[in-house]
Amino acid sequence: LATTELPDHLCQILRWLARAGDDPRRLPLLREHVLPALQRVAQSVQNESGAYNLVIGAAARAVAQSAAPGGATP
Repeated sequence: LATTELPDHLCQILRWLARAGDDPRRLPLLREHVLPALQRVAQSVQNESGAYNLVIGAAARAVAQSAAPGGATP
């Protein structure tokens, strides 16, 4: 994905991650791509009012927890 494409594909990526279970591609995708991108988006909207910043922040926290050793599926 290009660096500007995450918001366009976030729902599909999170849906796949939730269903991926023990797929060996899941953790590398989370740790190397999804989490850093979500953290960048969350940082860019953190001072904005509205629900978008709350949703992105919650998604970033859930993905961070899932990417941690022994983490749960988001």
